[in-house]
Amino acid sequence: MTRSLFVFLATSWLFLASCTNDPSPGELGSGAQARAAFVDVLITGAPVDDLFAFRADIVEVRLVRDDGSETENLLAGPLSLEFLGLRGSQAFLASGQVPAGSYAALRVIFATDTLGARDQEGTRVRVEARSDELLARLPMAVTIAGEDYARLRVDLDLATSIRGNVQDGVVDFEPQGRSVLLPAGRLFFDALQAQVVARNLANGTLEVQGFADEDGKLSLGNFTVLVDVGTVLIDTLGFAQPQPAFFLSALTPQATWVEIRGSLEVDGVLRAERIEIEAQDGVPGSIFPVKLDGVVTGILPQGFVLQLRSVERGGFLADPVLAALGDPASLVISVDARTRVFPGDQGVSSGTAALSVGQSVDAKFQIFPGEPFPSLRVGIRTRGADPDASGTF
Repeated sequence: MTRSLFVFLATSWLFLASCTNDPSPGELGSGAQARAAFVDVLITGAPVDDLFAFRADIVEVRLVRDDGSETENLLAGPLSLEFLGLRGSQAFLASGQVPAGSYAALRVIFATDTLGARDQEGTRVRVEARSDELLARLPMAVTIAGEDYARLRVDLDLATSIRGNVQDGVVDFEPQGRSVLLPAGRLFFDALQAQVVARNLANGTLEVQGFADEDGKLSLGNFTVLVDVGTVLIDTLGFAQPQPAFFLSALTPQATWVEIRGSLEVDGVLRAERIEIEAQDGVPGSIFPVKLDGVVTGILPQGFVLQLRSVERGGFLADPVLAALGDPASLVISVDARTRVFPGDQGVSSGTAALSVGQSVDAKFQIFPGEPFPSLRVGIRTRGADPDASGTF
Protein backbone atom coordinates (compact mmCIF):
# COMPACT_ATOMS: atom_id res chain seq x y z
CA MET A 1 0.00 0.00 0.00
CA THR A 2 1.33 3.45 -0.87
CA ARG A 3 1.48 6.15 1.77
CA SER A 4 -0.87 8.40 -0.20
CA LEU A 5 -3.39 5.56 -0.50
CA PHE A 6 -3.07 4.94 3.24
CA VAL A 7 -3.97 8.59 3.92
CA PHE A 8 -6.83 8.42 1.39
CA LEU A 9 -8.29 5.30 2.96
CA ALA A 10 -8.04 6.86 6.40
CA THR A 11 -9.99 9.91 5.21
CA SER A 12 -12.54 7.72 3.44
CA TRP A 13 -13.08 5.56 6.53
CA LEU A 14 -13.67 8.63 8.71
CA PHE A 15 -16.29 9.86 6.24
CA LEU A 16 -18.04 6.47 6.09
CA ALA A 17 -17.91 6.09 9.85
CA SER A 18 -19.67 9.44 10.23
CA CYS A 19 -22.49 8.17 8.00
CA THR A 20 -23.09 4.91 9.89
CA ASN A 21 -23.59 3.65 13.38
CA ASP A 22 -20.48 3.01 15.44
CA PRO A 23 -18.92 -0.03 13.74
CA SER A 24 -17.39 -2.82 15.71
CA PRO A 25 -13.76 -3.76 15.09
CA GLY A 26 -14.90 -6.77 13.07
CA GLU A 27 -16.85 -4.51 10.74
CA LEU A 28 -13.74 -2.47 9.95
CA GLY A 29 -12.13 -5.23 7.95
CA SER A 30 -8.94 -6.95 9.06
CA GLY A 31 -8.96 -6.13 12.76
CA ALA A 32 -5.52 -4.94 13.94
CA GLN A 33 -4.45 -4.29 10.36
CA ALA A 34 -7.36 -1.86 9.90
CA ARG A 35 -6.37 -0.01 13.08
CA ALA A 36 -2.70 0.24 12.12
CA ALA A 37 -0.85 3.43 11.27
CA PHE A 38 1.92 3.86 8.71
CA VAL A 39 5.22 5.48 9.66
CA ASP A 40 8.33 6.57 7.80
CA VAL A 41 11.41 6.72 10.01
CA LEU A 42 14.40 8.76 8.84
CA ILE A 43 17.77 9.32 10.48
CA THR A 44 20.50 11.95 10.47
CA GLY A 45 23.75 12.66 12.25
CA ALA A 46 25.34 16.04 12.97
CA PRO A 47 28.99 16.61 11.97
CA VAL A 48 31.91 15.85 14.32
CA ASP A 49 34.90 18.20 14.09
CA ASP A 50 37.63 15.55 14.33
CA LEU A 51 36.05 12.86 12.14
CA PHE A 52 35.63 12.67 8.37
CA ALA A 53 33.54 9.49 8.32
CA PHE A 54 31.57 7.33 10.75
CA ARG A 55 29.89 4.13 9.64
CA ALA A 56 27.73 1.55 11.39
CA ASP A 57 25.13 -1.12 10.70
CA ILE A 58 21.71 -0.71 12.30
CA VAL A 59 19.90 -3.99 12.98
CA GLU A 60 16.75 -2.95 14.86
CA VAL A 61 14.34 -0.02 14.80
CA ARG A 62 11.33 -0.13 17.13
CA LEU A 63 8.79 2.40 18.37
CA VAL A 64 8.47 2.48 22.17
CA ARG A 65 5.08 3.11 23.77
CA ASP A 66 4.36 5.10 26.91
CA ASP A 67 4.20 1.90 28.95
CA GLY A 68 7.60 0.72 27.71
CA SER A 69 6.28 -1.94 25.34
CA GLU A 70 7.62 -1.93 21.79
CA THR A 71 6.52 -2.56 18.24
CA GLU A 72 8.06 -5.25 16.11
CA ASN A 73 11.38 -4.52 14.44
CA LEU A 74 10.76 -2.37 11.36
CA LEU A 75 14.04 -3.50 9.75
CA ALA A 76 14.07 -6.74 7.77
CA GLY A 77 17.88 -6.92 7.89
CA PRO A 78 21.02 -4.90 8.71
CA LEU A 79 21.24 -1.42 7.18
CA SER A 80 24.74 0.01 6.71
CA LEU A 81 24.93 3.81 6.97
CA GLU A 82 27.67 6.42 6.79
CA PHE A 83 26.46 9.32 8.91
CA LEU A 84 28.84 12.22 8.34
CA GLY A 85 28.25 12.24 4.60
CA LEU A 86 24.62 13.15 5.24
CA ARG A 87 25.80 16.66 6.18
CA GLY A 88 22.60 17.32 8.08
CA SER A 89 20.20 15.86 5.51
CA GLN A 90 17.99 12.84 6.20
CA ALA A 91 18.23 9.23 5.04
CA PHE A 92 15.40 6.72 5.08
CA LEU A 93 15.87 4.25 7.92
CA ALA A 94 12.72 2.11 7.98
CA SER A 95 9.02 2.17 7.14
CA GLY A 96 5.99 0.10 7.99
CA GLN A 97 2.70 -0.30 9.75
CA VAL A 98 2.54 0.03 13.53
CA PRO A 99 -0.37 -0.32 15.96
CA ALA A 100 -2.20 2.84 16.88
CA GLY A 101 -1.11 4.18 20.23
CA SER A 102 0.90 6.71 22.20
CA TYR A 103 4.65 6.56 21.58
CA ALA A 104 7.44 8.08 23.66
CA ALA A 105 10.64 7.06 21.88
CA LEU A 106 12.36 5.03 19.19
CA ARG A 107 14.86 2.32 20.03
CA VAL A 108 17.73 1.82 17.57
CA ILE A 109 20.17 -1.09 17.92
CA PHE A 110 23.64 -0.98 16.32
CA ALA A 111 25.80 -3.95 15.33
CA THR A 112 28.89 -3.07 17.35
CA ASP A 113 31.26 -5.17 15.23
CA THR A 114 30.52 -2.94 12.20
CA LEU A 115 31.54 0.40 13.74
CA GLY A 116 34.26 2.28 11.89
CA ALA A 117 35.56 5.82 11.46
CA ARG A 118 38.15 7.93 9.62
CA ASP A 119 39.81 11.10 10.89
CA GLN A 120 39.99 14.31 8.86
CA GLU A 121 43.08 13.05 7.00
CA GLY A 122 41.31 9.81 6.08
CA THR A 123 43.20 7.58 8.50
CA ARG A 124 41.10 4.81 10.01
CA VAL A 125 40.09 5.17 13.67
CA ARG A 126 39.07 2.18 15.75
CA VAL A 127 35.67 2.50 17.44
CA GLU A 128 34.93 0.65 20.66
CA ALA A 129 31.28 0.35 21.64
CA ARG A 130 30.18 1.14 25.18
CA SER A 131 26.58 0.40 24.25
CA ASP A 132 24.72 -0.90 21.22
CA GLU A 133 21.45 0.87 21.97
CA LEU A 134 20.08 4.34 21.32
CA LEU A 135 16.84 5.17 23.11
CA ALA A 136 15.85 8.27 21.15
CA ARG A 137 13.11 9.93 23.17
CA LEU A 138 10.52 12.23 21.67
CA PRO A 139 10.17 15.71 23.26
CA MET A 140 6.68 14.61 24.29
CA ALA A 141 4.58 11.53 23.69
CA VAL A 142 3.04 11.31 20.21
CA THR A 143 -0.38 9.74 19.69
CA ILE A 144 -0.67 7.99 16.34
CA ALA A 145 -4.26 7.05 15.53
CA GLY A 146 -5.37 4.12 13.43
CA GLU A 147 -4.97 4.76 9.69
CA ASP A 148 -2.72 7.77 10.39
CA TYR A 149 0.48 8.49 8.48
CA ALA A 150 3.43 9.93 10.43
CA ARG A 151 7.01 10.93 9.68
CA LEU A 152 9.57 10.47 12.45
CA ARG A 153 13.28 11.14 12.52
CA VAL A 154 16.09 9.89 14.73
CA ASP A 155 18.76 12.52 15.41
CA LEU A 156 21.99 10.70 16.31
CA ASP A 157 24.16 13.19 18.22
CA LEU A 158 27.63 11.99 17.26
CA ALA A 159 29.33 14.89 19.07
CA THR A 160 28.19 13.49 22.43
CA SER A 161 28.09 9.83 21.34
CA ILE A 162 31.80 9.69 20.48
CA ARG A 163 34.33 10.19 23.27
CA GLY A 164 38.08 10.11 23.34
CA ASN A 165 40.96 11.61 21.44
CA VAL A 166 40.85 10.84 17.73
CA GLN A 167 44.64 11.34 17.55
CA ASP A 168 45.05 8.24 19.72
CA GLY A 169 43.55 6.18 16.92
CA VAL A 170 40.66 4.87 19.01
CA VAL A 171 37.40 6.39 20.31
CA ASP A 172 34.46 5.15 22.37
CA PHE A 173 30.89 5.07 21.07
CA GLU A 174 27.87 5.31 23.35
CA PRO A 175 24.83 6.32 21.27
CA GLN A 176 23.10 9.54 22.30
CA GLY A 177 20.31 11.42 20.58
CA ARG A 178 16.62 12.04 20.34
CA SER A 179 13.74 11.59 17.94
CA VAL A 180 11.26 14.12 16.56
CA LEU A 181 7.86 14.05 14.91
CA LEU A 182 8.42 15.88 11.65
CA PRO A 183 5.95 18.71 11.01
CA ALA A 184 3.99 19.41 7.86
CA GLY A 185 6.02 20.60 4.89
CA ARG A 186 8.58 19.35 2.42
CA LEU A 187 11.25 17.08 3.85
CA PHE A 188 14.36 16.72 1.70
CA PHE A 189 16.02 13.33 1.81
CA ASP A 190 19.24 11.70 0.68
CA ALA A 191 19.20 9.58 -2.50
CA LEU A 192 16.57 6.82 -2.59
CA GLN A 193 16.96 3.60 -4.58
CA ALA A 194 13.69 2.46 -6.11
CA GLN A 195 12.24 -0.13 -8.48
CA VAL A 196 9.61 1.09 -10.93
CA VAL A 197 6.26 -0.59 -10.27
CA ALA A 198 4.00 1.41 -12.59
CA ARG A 199 3.97 4.64 -14.59
CA ASN A 200 1.22 7.06 -15.56
CA LEU A 201 2.11 9.07 -18.64
CA ALA A 202 -1.10 11.10 -18.47
CA ASN A 203 -0.55 12.67 -15.05
CA GLY A 204 3.25 12.40 -14.86
CA THR A 205 3.55 10.08 -11.88
CA LEU A 206 5.46 6.96 -11.04
CA GLU A 207 4.69 4.20 -8.61
CA VAL A 208 7.93 2.80 -7.16
CA GLN A 209 9.03 0.46 -4.43
CA GLY A 210 11.64 2.28 -2.38
CA PHE A 211 14.56 0.72 -0.52
CA ALA A 212 16.66 1.93 2.39
CA ASP A 213 19.79 0.21 1.06
CA GLU A 214 21.69 0.32 -2.23
CA ASP A 215 21.20 -3.41 -2.90
CA GLY A 216 17.41 -3.40 -2.95
CA LYS A 217 16.89 -5.71 0.03
CA LEU A 218 15.30 -3.49 2.70
CA SER A 219 11.95 -2.37 1.35
CA LEU A 220 10.32 0.87 2.45
CA GLY A 221 7.08 0.03 0.65
CA ASN A 222 5.57 1.78 -2.33
CA PHE A 223 5.73 5.51 -3.06
CA THR A 224 3.92 7.73 -5.52
CA VAL A 225 6.47 9.97 -7.27
CA LEU A 226 5.52 13.31 -8.81
CA VAL A 227 7.41 14.21 -12.00
CA ASP A 228 7.08 17.57 -13.71
CA VAL A 229 8.95 19.82 -16.15
CA GLY A 230 11.27 20.95 -13.35
CA THR A 231 12.47 17.43 -12.59
CA VAL A 232 15.92 16.61 -13.99
CA LEU A 233 15.49 13.27 -15.78
CA ILE A 234 18.67 11.34 -16.59
CA ASP A 235 18.60 8.46 -19.08
CA THR A 236 20.95 5.48 -19.24
CA LEU A 237 23.50 7.45 -21.29
CA GLY A 238 23.59 10.31 -18.81
CA PHE A 239 21.64 12.78 -20.90
CA ALA A 240 18.87 14.95 -19.47
CA GLN A 241 15.51 14.30 -21.09
CA PRO A 242 13.38 17.49 -21.25
CA GLN A 243 10.05 15.72 -21.81
CA PRO A 244 8.72 13.80 -18.79
CA ALA A 245 6.37 11.69 -20.93
CA PHE A 246 9.25 10.54 -23.15
CA PHE A 247 11.36 9.68 -20.10
CA LEU A 248 8.54 7.81 -18.38
CA SER A 249 7.84 5.78 -21.52
CA ALA A 250 11.42 4.41 -21.33
CA LEU A 251 10.82 2.94 -17.87
CA THR A 252 9.82 -0.72 -17.64
CA PRO A 253 7.89 -1.83 -14.55
CA GLN A 254 9.78 -4.42 -12.47
CA ALA A 255 12.90 -4.06 -14.66
CA THR A 256 13.87 -0.38 -14.28
CA TRP A 257 15.68 0.83 -11.16
CA VAL A 258 16.11 4.53 -10.50
CA GLU A 259 17.85 6.82 -8.03
CA ILE A 260 15.52 9.57 -6.79
CA ARG A 261 16.45 12.83 -5.09
CA GLY A 262 13.83 15.24 -3.84
CA SER A 263 11.43 15.69 -0.95
CA LEU A 264 8.96 13.62 1.04
CA GLU A 265 5.66 15.49 1.21
CA VAL A 266 3.35 15.54 4.20
CA ASP A 267 1.07 12.94 2.57
CA GLY A 268 3.95 10.56 1.88
CA VAL A 269 4.27 11.42 -1.82
CA LEU A 270 7.78 11.95 -3.22
CA ARG A 271 8.35 15.14 -5.21
CA ALA A 272 11.31 14.35 -7.47
CA GLU A 273 14.00 16.92 -8.19
CA ARG A 274 16.18 14.42 -10.05
CA ILE A 275 15.62 10.86 -11.29
CA GLU A 276 18.45 8.83 -12.79
CA ILE A 277 18.02 5.43 -14.43
CA GLU A 278 20.40 2.95 -12.77
CA ALA A 279 19.27 -0.35 -14.27
CA GLN A 280 16.99 -1.71 -16.97
CA ASP A 281 17.48 -5.42 -16.30
CA GLY A 282 15.84 -5.79 -12.89
CA VAL A 283 19.17 -5.80 -11.01
CA PRO A 284 19.68 -2.72 -8.80
CA GLY A 285 22.74 -0.68 -9.75
CA SER A 286 23.71 -2.94 -12.65
CA ILE A 287 24.75 -0.04 -14.93
CA PHE A 288 27.14 1.30 -12.27
CA PRO A 289 27.93 -1.54 -9.84
CA VAL A 290 30.37 0.56 -7.75
CA LYS A 291 29.46 3.81 -6.02
CA LEU A 292 31.82 5.82 -3.81
CA ASP A 293 31.11 8.77 -1.53
CA GLY A 294 33.70 11.36 -0.58
CA VAL A 295 35.04 14.89 -0.88
CA VAL A 296 36.97 16.49 -3.75
CA THR A 297 40.45 17.46 -2.52
CA GLY A 298 42.15 18.22 -5.84
CA ILE A 299 41.30 18.99 -9.48
CA LEU A 300 43.37 17.34 -12.20
CA PRO A 301 43.46 18.01 -15.98
CA GLN A 302 41.48 14.81 -16.64
CA GLY A 303 39.95 14.06 -13.28
CA PHE A 304 40.05 14.80 -9.57
CA VAL A 305 41.26 13.49 -6.24
CA LEU A 306 38.58 11.97 -4.01
CA GLN A 307 39.06 11.63 -0.26
CA LEU A 308 37.10 8.44 0.32
CA ARG A 309 34.34 8.52 2.89
CA SER A 310 32.65 5.21 2.11
CA VAL A 311 31.92 2.54 -0.49
CA GLU A 312 28.19 3.01 -0.88
CA ARG A 313 27.66 0.17 -3.36
CA GLY A 314 29.66 -2.70 -4.79
CA GLY A 315 31.93 -3.47 -1.89
CA PHE A 316 32.41 -6.99 -3.20
CA LEU A 317 34.14 -5.41 -6.22
CA ALA A 318 35.78 -2.35 -4.68
CA ASP A 319 37.03 -3.66 -1.32
CA PRO A 320 39.59 -6.15 -2.71
CA VAL A 321 40.99 -3.50 -5.07
CA LEU A 322 41.27 -0.93 -2.29
CA ALA A 323 42.86 -3.50 0.04
CA ALA A 324 45.46 -4.28 -2.61
CA LEU A 325 46.28 -0.55 -2.74
CA GLY A 326 46.84 -0.49 1.01
CA ASP A 327 43.45 0.95 2.02
CA PRO A 328 44.20 4.47 0.70
CA ALA A 329 42.57 7.55 2.19
CA SER A 330 42.29 9.19 -1.26
CA LEU A 331 41.86 7.99 -4.85
CA VAL A 332 42.58 9.50 -8.24
CA ILE A 333 39.39 9.54 -10.32
CA SER A 334 39.56 10.00 -14.08
CA VAL A 335 36.86 11.53 -16.29
CA ASP A 336 36.45 11.69 -20.06
CA ALA A 337 33.98 12.90 -22.67
CA ARG A 338 31.44 10.30 -21.56
CA THR A 339 31.45 11.43 -17.93
CA ARG A 340 28.39 13.30 -16.76
CA VAL A 341 28.56 15.61 -13.75
CA PHE A 342 25.36 16.53 -11.94
CA PRO A 343 25.74 19.89 -10.12
CA GLY A 344 23.15 19.34 -7.41
CA ASP A 345 19.69 19.07 -8.94
CA GLN A 346 20.24 21.74 -11.58
CA GLY A 347 21.05 19.71 -14.70
CA VAL A 348 24.03 18.02 -16.33
CA SER A 349 27.54 19.10 -17.27
CA SER A 350 30.61 17.26 -18.54
CA GLY A 351 34.27 17.25 -17.56
CA THR A 352 35.49 18.81 -14.33
CA ALA A 353 34.26 22.38 -14.89
CA ALA A 354 31.52 22.04 -12.28
CA LEU A 355 33.81 20.46 -9.68
CA SER A 356 35.73 22.32 -7.01
CA VAL A 357 37.77 21.43 -3.94
CA GLY A 358 35.64 20.81 -0.87
CA GLN A 359 32.56 19.50 -2.64
CA SER A 360 30.87 16.36 -1.35
CA VAL A 361 30.27 14.01 -4.28
CA ASP A 362 29.28 10.49 -5.14
CA ALA A 363 31.06 8.84 -8.05
CA LYS A 364 29.76 5.83 -9.98
CA PHE A 365 31.78 3.28 -11.94
CA GLN A 366 31.07 0.60 -14.54
CA ILE A 367 34.49 -0.93 -13.89
CA PHE A 368 36.87 -0.57 -10.96
CA PRO A 369 40.27 -1.72 -12.26
CA GLY A 370 42.71 0.56 -10.39
CA GLU A 371 44.00 4.12 -10.38
CA PRO A 372 43.05 6.30 -12.04
CA PHE A 373 39.51 4.93 -11.51
CA PRO A 374 37.29 5.89 -14.47
CA SER A 375 33.98 7.41 -13.35
CA LEU A 376 31.10 8.02 -15.75
CA ARG A 377 28.77 9.71 -13.26
CA VAL A 378 29.64 12.27 -10.58
CA GLY A 379 26.91 13.78 -8.44
CA ILE A 380 27.60 16.94 -6.42
CA ARG A 381 25.73 16.79 -3.14
CA THR A 382 24.45 20.25 -2.29
CA ARG A 383 21.57 19.51 0.05
CA GLY A 384 22.35 20.26 3.68
CA ALA A 385 20.27 20.57 6.80
CA ASP A 386 16.58 21.31 6.46
CA PRO A 387 15.89 23.66 9.39
CA ASP A 388 12.18 23.86 8.69
CA ALA A 389 11.77 20.14 9.32
CA SER A 390 14.02 19.85 12.31
CA GLY A 391 14.39 22.38 15.02
CA THR A 392 17.66 20.58 15.74
CA PHE A 393 20.36 22.05 13.54
